[in-house]
Amino acid sequence: MDGLEQQALNSKSLDFRDRKLEIYRAGGKIAKQMFAFDFDGARALEATTASSTVTTVRPLQVIPAAGLCSKAGRYIRELQIPQRVGIRVRVTECDIDGRKPRRVQAELDDAIRSIVRIPWYVPVFLVTDSEYIQQMLASHFHDSRYLPKRFTERGKVGHYVSRLDKDGMQSFLIEVSCLLKCRKIINIGGFLNQDSVAGKIIPPPWKLETVGLRRAL
Repeated sequence: MDGLEQQALNSKSLDFRDRKLEIYRAGGKIAKQMFAFDFDGARALEATTASSTVTTVRPLQVIPAAGLCSKAGRYIRELQIPQRVGIRVRVTECDIDGRKPRRVQAELDDAIRSIVRIPWYVPVFLVTDSEYIQQMLASHFHDSRYLPKRFTERGKVGHYVSRLDKDGMQSFLIEVSCLLKCRKIINIGGFLNQDSVAGKIIPPPWKLETVGLRRAL
């Protein structure tokens, strides 16, 4: 990966899996086949090709390694993920990127209040990088499930999963694979491959009727 990154930064093209590919940079021209190094670059390429009348593209999707997919499959079966409402709350560590909630008490509490309008008995699967969010939602939803992980980074309010924690990032990929299998998804802050399940994502306000579980319960 280090070698690919250096080539992507310093060259106009690279050899990848026996193919010579031009390197895409945001705002540049597009060719029939191109290489984008990171996820942000790939999204920029996707946005460019999606507006083209020549090229048709599928939604950009990241595929976790086989071992992580296998672990996710086991959790999906054991936790009965397809019967649950997925709740994703991503707390941004950057105060100026425009996303919310930030690591600010009032914003965390606002996110929690918007979700706990859903009754306590709805079965849910929690995916968040905030220990506080996880604890508060788990205390409200009596039938909640989440994967074990460490919150090792101290923030302004509570503890968070560190982006530098390899195990934590692997757990995130497993969590997202599980989240995609939920019957409905509440999405605050975004997650990988969310475009592939756009039909499952329900907009606020969130309540029993909007999560579509009245008859199932």
